[in-house]
Amino acid sequence: MASSVPPVPVQDPAGSFAWLEWYRQLQSYLSTGSSVPWAVVDKAGANITDIPTRTHNSLQTIQGGAANNYYHFKRALEGSKTHDFPNIGAVATSTTTVTITGAVAGDHVLVTPDSALEAGINIYGYVSAADTVTIVANNSSAGAINPASRTYYVLVTKVS
Repeated sequence: MASSVPPVPVQDPAGSFAWLEWYRQLQSYLSTGSSVPWAVVDKAGANITDIPTRTHNSLQTIQGGAANNYYHFKRALEGSKTHDFPNIGAVATSTTTVTITGAVAGDHVLVTPDSALEAGINIYGYVSAADTVTIVANNSSAGAINPASRTYYVLVTKVS
């Protein structure tokens, strides 16, 4: 095994052979169970020393990868909703909405329940209208399921 991981292939598109190989090498390195010493991190082309002195707004414009790809979160929005989905038939869905001020179509949405979901139930969310996230509960099983009432936490990351 190599003693270090090569730098991230920022000039190649995500999913390319270069990215997959880099990820494989990273997994291999981390699977040794040891921590990653700072000395083996390839910092070529990075000016890590100026990060503490840069303002958040100047970090938002750091270009990475292809045009209009940025590696710094521009903004994250969050909210939650306690909801009791009704009985959901086999291979069917049920939805509810939660207001997340500032969310717009195309933003990334992550929905996390406060407890384990029933077997066969999957959840996801999407921005269905300005300031509105739709939470979808999908029953992928062959029988009806009545999910328990729980709180769903919603995280929206801005893409622009």
